Amino acid sequence: MNNTVMEGKYVDWITGSDTGTSSITIILALNGRPAPRYGFDIPYDMGDLGRCIRMLEKFPELEARLPELPAILPMWTPYVDCWRDLKRKYTEVNEWYTKPETERKAHLRKKHSSDPGKEAYQYMKRLEAVSRYLGGWRPQGSLDHWKRGEGIQPATVTA
Repeated sequence: MNNTVMEGKYVDWITGSDTGTSSITIILALNGRPAPRYGFDIPYDMGDLGRCIRMLEKFPELEARLPELPAILPMWTPYVDCWRDLKRKYTEVNEWYTKPETERKAHLRKKHSSDPGKEAYQYMKRLEAVSRYLGGWRPQGSLDHWKRGEGIQPATVTA
């Protein structure tokens, strides 16, 4: 693809109603485009992840190139590494929330059962922590407070 002109199909997606920063990040980064004014970002929750999944289903050529993303944006490494698992969790959460509330409550009363939505949220938070670390951020007290500044160098990952 010519880096000076973005293909219309991607522009249509970016300017559409089912977009978010993380899905736009994938399109722009894999097409050698600069970050938008608000920067590149990662999916923080199931809504963000869903927009990425739907975009990649629409553009399978980008999903095939997803393994290239960590070389461009290291913060995407944990998401790309866990992409199959993320897609599975997304499907599980959607199926969970389409069940009647009475069925969900009955399931949660069983021993050793859990809410897939809460599990997926916790999983996403762990990936976010790894992503931030790879981006040069460090936790300040808790994983809810991060700092990136002088003297804090981005982490390097070695195999």
